[in-house]
Amino acid sequence: MGESWGTILGVLAAQQRPDLYHAFIGSGQMVSVRETDRRLYHDVIAYATQAGDDDLAQQMLSYGEPPYSSAYGNMFVFQHYDKLYRPYDPPQSYVQRGEGSGIGPWGLLGSEYTLVERVNVLRGLADTFAVMYPQIQEVDFRRDVPRLEVPVYVLDGQAELAARHDLALEWYERLQAPQKHLFSFESAAHAVAFEQFEAFQRIMTGTVLPETYPNR
Repeated sequence: MGESWGTILGVLAAQQRPDLYHAFIGSGQMVSVRETDRRLYHDVIAYATQAGDDDLAQQMLSYGEPPYSSAYGNMFVFQHYDKLYRPYDPPQSYVQRGEGSGIGPWGLLGSEYTLVERVNVLRGLADTFAVMYPQIQEVDFRRDVPRLEVPVYVLDGQAELAARHDLALEWYERLQAPQKHLFSFESAAHAVAFEQFEAFQRIMTGTVLPETYPNR
């Protein structure tokens, strides 16, 4: 199973070594980082124009269309994702667990973290955009992964950002696999497996395991 950019690792691993995997499960499925970034860039500008936020629009235009020449463009857009989500209501069980955890944004307030480790969470985020993002800019599953040799299960959050959601559905429709299933949730966005953790458990035990472990 992969979540968000972890779906890139998961798909590529299943493609290269299908003998090691019984299935692939995608949550917050990514398809093309470059195309997603490009669409998000234009979506933020469209939001800024509609909201009359000239400063935001000009800041975006100053970065230019992705791929960005520095990590700052990516990080700046990342901070505005919340403005692009349509309103939705995740399950209360998910909300309550999140509020009860007390971990704060990006897990910074996790009780097991020292002060230095909390700083390193932010440093790691910066390194993600500066080091990892350039390495996966050329990946596009619509071109590179037309088929997988293992069953595929995709968790679809209907409140996901259009820049990611539309590409995920486009790839899924094209994908050839021994079998594939799309599980859609109106009350979920990017982190479907977490937002819908109770339903996800039922999917795993009631569908994925029986279909991929038929003798168990």
